Amino acid sequence: MANIAFSALCNGHDSTGVPDLISYQQTLATAGAAWDGVSTFVVPPTAPENGLYYFSIEFVNDAYNNGGTSNDVWVQLERTIGGTAEVLIAAWAAQGAKRTTGAASTILLLKRGSQIRTRAHSANGERRNIAQVTFSGFLIA
Repeated sequence: MANIAFSALCNGHDSTGVPDLISYQQTLATAGAAWDGVSTFVVPPTAPENGLYYFSIEFVNDAYNNGGTSNDVWVQLERTIGGTAEVLIAAWAAQGAKRTTGAASTILLLKRGSQIRTRAHSANGERRNIAQVTFSGFLIA
């Protein structure tokens, strides 16, 4: 079985409106050439036709800085196959506090060529100021 894994860090994501693709400034670890180094995990052509993968997302919403909202904020895990995207899970930071956290993880059965990304989303499209996001994944079997 091939070693396929990555972990990436985004320090500061500021956006408003519709769900926005998160770019990661730092790759903490990568193996198997599946991580593009910026925003997308692609099940590589060299992987088995089907693979069982684990993904996790964790983030800190920051309403103290840059006019960020203290309402609900999500980081969504999105799968794209053949140009069609779908949201699979979302880490959610609840409204009310100036600094909140969200986390989610899942196991997915993916086919070769599937793409996995994260997008920031907020209630009513309000300004999001996300202090930090980590996004990680690896092939289980």
